[in-house]
Amino acid sequence: MFQITKDRTPILARQSEAVKSLATQFNQNYASKNSVKVRAAWGKLLEQIRRADLNCVNSDGQPVKGTANQTPEAATFVAICRELGIPRSTAYLYIQDHITVNTYPQAIQDAAADAGLNLALDHVQAAYGGMTVTEADLSNPNAVRGIIAQLEEAPKPNTMSDKKSVEERLISLFADLFEFTMKNKKDVDSGLISYCMGKAAKSLSPEGIETWQAVVHMQALQEKASHQVAETAS
Repeated sequence: MFQITKDRTPILARQSEAVKSLATQFNQNYASKNSVKVRAAWGKLLEQIRRADLNCVNSDGQPVKGTANQTPEAATFVAICRELGIPRSTAYLYIQDHITVNTYPQAIQDAAADAGLNLALDHVQAAYGGMTVTEADLSNPNAVRGIIAQLEEAPKPNTMSDKKSVEERLISLFADLFEFTMKNKKDVDSGLISYCMGKAAKSLSPEGIETWQAVVHMQALQEKASHQVAETAS
């Protein structure tokens, strides 16, 4: 019988009672023989776990750090799936079945399957939510194909901010700036830098300019204080 313990399931053991209950339900209902409806039911439980307020720790109870390709929450969810004895890819397929069955009419599901379109993708769901689909559309094969074509062309979100933390992104931007100025140091001086910053700042709102000026001012004060400490020490 499935039991959540610190030895056998250390990640689950550190989750909330709500998550533990969902995991137990999944284990009790999970079986090898299934239909789309049954898989969708498993996916519903897994999606509830994935969306829960997870305690992002490893098997030793230490906080999980995110990577460029995976958030701490995603890493924790994968670890929970592992403890439930289900591969990550299979878990996401069940979640996809759940979202598809509960979001789209059968005609859209069938046409998407023929086109190889994953209806569970967030940007596809968002695009479908913005459409006005009628019963007449669903009874017209050409109209259904047109809907699928629109969903296939739905713009994908910019994942840059998801893959990199604010800190990593800022470091990357400043590193590029420093490298560029060093390569062109003969043509770059403080006056030019100040001028360029002023021109670039014009694209900001008044609130944005004020925020940026405050950040630069604070940095200048910290640098001044650091120099004063160094001079005193010397």
